[in-house]
Amino acid sequence: MSLATKELVLRSHFELKTKILKWFPRHMNRGMREMMQTLRKVDCLVEVHDSRIP
Repeated sequence: MSLATKELVLRSHFELKTKILKWFPRHMNRGMREMMQTLRKVDCLVEVHDSRIP
């Protein structure tokens, strides 16, 4: 199948794990909590995948 004919599939919801891993440093845990709170207020989220990122 070529890329031009591939069907676009959009997510109807975005699942976030509510249980934060125990090994996260505090600043990462805080950032994840803040991101989850912010995403609850968002109507649309654009997820971009770039193959150039190592």
